[in-house]
Amino acid sequence: PHYFDRVPRGGGGSGGSARLPSSELESEIAREHELECDATDYWTAGVRGESPPPPPIEFVSHALEGWTLPDFNPVLQKRSRFIHVTREPLFSVSECKDVTAAAEQFMRESHGVWTKLPSGRYEIMGAWVKDIPPVKAFFDNSLRTRLFPALVSLFPEFVDDVVDLVVQSAYLFKYDAEVGANTDVHTDSGCVSFTISLNPSDEYEGGGTWFEGLGGGDGAIVDMDCGHVTFRPGGVRHQGYRVT
Repeated sequence: PHYFDRVPRGGGGSGGSARLPSSELESEIAREHELECDATDYWTAGVRGESPPPPPIEFVSHALEGWTLPDFNPVLQKRSRFIHVTREPLFSVSECKDVTAAAEQFMRESHGVWTKLPSGRYEIMGAWVKDIPPVKAFFDNSLRTRLFPALVSLFPEFVDDVVDLVVQSAYLFKYDAEVGANTDVHTDSGCVSFTISLNPSDEYEGGGTWFEGLGGGDGAIVDMDCGHVTFRPGGVRHQGYRVT
């Protein structure tokens, strides 16, 4: 099966000299921020004031017992339940099938095989979304119309406009029973994050995402069928589970 795992970050600026008048300081901060953004692979998907309303989505929301987030904990934990799983698919089966087919074709024609990256004790298989043009085009439109608006609605204390969110990294995982079987336990580097399931659950067994602290004890696994999305703070420890 294939999964999108995206790590958006909140936008921000860098500091300037305290000796500058406030107007010059603001300009200097804005200039430095633009330079920093140009030097990264981050990208956004909206224009301020033109954010579409969030789609009407219902969620099954979960709390983590005894958990403190490493970043922005007072803000992101204002609501006790902050792992949100869509009740109905946010993406259709045909959309997901088109994405996986485009990715498979691109990797076959450009690399011959899927690329691999180390993930702690394991090796994962997949590719960066930014490096797969047809997938990135679909992903960018989804960010603007569905994914970023959903994040704004779920974490209003943290972000109030889609333009304040940027993609730090987005990876398309390909899991199988041999290579890319699972990720190591980790946190995402962005402030907020999401995972999209791209394959029907009847195509594989196992899988899902384990979250530390979910349900108490040793944590629990969240399963998603095709087109469903889990939204969460990036600092939640989790692991992509093995498929068979």
